[in-house]
Amino acid sequence: MSTLLKTLVMGLAFISTASMAQLSQFTGWEAGANVNFNDAKSESGSTSTSDKNTGVSLHGGYGMAINNDYAILLGLDMALDKIKSGEGDKASLYFKSPYSLTVAPAMLLNDNTLLYVKVSYESAKFNFSTTTKDINGYGLGVGARYILSKGIYLQAELKGITYNQFQLNGYDVNSSNSQINIGAGFNF
Repeated sequence: MSTLLKTLVMGLAFISTASMAQLSQFTGWEAGANVNFNDAKSESGSTSTSDKNTGVSLHGGYGMAINNDYAILLGLDMALDKIKSGEGDKASLYFKSPYSLTVAPAMLLNDNTLLYVKVSYESAKFNFSTTTKDINGYGLGVGARYILSKGIYLQAELKGITYNQFQLNGYDVNSSNSQINIGAGFNF
């Protein structure tokens, strides 16, 4: 009986260590880049404008294992270019210098795949003609990472961003952005 118990304990220890080893591919410091497919929108009263455009963002973060199958990913994402949200009165509307501070609970799906949901604080400068307004809001997203080789991953993510209502030239403005983000990164 003691041999069976020892074998069972050793087997559980091996499975536990192997699972943690696989999760460790997704934890620690990380850096990456994404191509962002944006569908940005701004509304004021009954007037609405939107624009679809593509951009690039950089990512830095840290992943912490909670147990063998779950982790928390913390991150900072910064767009390298402005995101156009439409046209109004012969001038373009833009989100300039947008960035996100993120928290993403994650689950190991298999040895090479991590699924996560993301909550983020969003900030940008909203630009219309010669007027610039600091705005902020929140984002919600879902994504997956796939390990290509030791420390290198591919990532795909869907994310919705809603900015708080703000005043611009006497008008209440609501702005949002829906993103599809495709990227690559590495853990080190």
